[in-house]
Amino acid sequence: MQHHAESGTTLVVVVDSDIKSGECPDGAPTAPGGRTTGPCEDPAVHIADALADAAGHPLVESGD
Repeated sequence: MQHHAESGTTLVVVVDSDIKSGECPDGAPTAPGGRTTGPCEDPAVHIADALADAAGHPLVESGD
């Protein structure tokens, strides 16, 4: 779940998997046939970040 306070936009993504994909450390359990580029993330995080960016409200990490 992500919330963009300025626009009042809330984004909720549910995915039936928590197996990470992306550039994960060697030996880490990853999704077979999953993406191999970008950060090592849970599927819901990867999808939510892409949707938030497409909606014009990319996630801003705390401390940035």
